[in-house]
Amino acid sequence: VIVLLIGRVSRPATARSVPAHDVAYDQLRRLMEAQLVEKGEIAEYYFRLSMIVREYIERRFRIMAAEQTTEEFLREVQGDSQLTESQRDTLGGFLTSCDMVKFALHQPEPTEIEQSLEAARDFIDQTADRTPDAPGRVAA
Repeated sequence: VIVLLIGRVSRPATARSVPAHDVAYDQLRRLMEAQLVEKGEIAEYYFRLSMIVREYIERRFRIMAAEQTTEEFLREVQGDSQLTESQRDTLGGFLTSCDMVKFALHQPEPTEIEQSLEAARDFIDQTADRTPDAPGRVAA
C-alpha cells in the first residue's frame, strides 16, 4: 500500500534570534555558577571572562576578537567607529588586566576580581544593541 501525503511540506523550525548581550549575560551567569574563584582557579576564571567579552564583541560588532592577541585586537578596534574612545579605553584596560592574570601570573585581590567582572558587565551594558532584529543576534 502506497500512501501519498499531499499538501504536507515539512518546514524547518525558525531559529529564535538571541541578542549578543543576552548570550554574554548567560555565559557570565554560568561562569559565576562554576565558582572558579572560590576554587582558587583564578587564571581559568580570567581566561573564561575575557573570552566571554571577546566572543560578545564578535557577535555584536562582527570584529574578530577571540583568535587575536590583545595587542592585535586593540589595534584593530582603534579605528573602528562602532566603539567610542571611552569604550575602547575600558576594553583595553579590561583585557590588559585579564592578560596580567593569565600570562604574568598576577594574583588579583578579591576587589580586583569583582572589578573585572563589573567591567565586563559594564562594557556589555554600554554596547548592547537592544533593538529587535539587530545585527548582533545569533540563532539559539
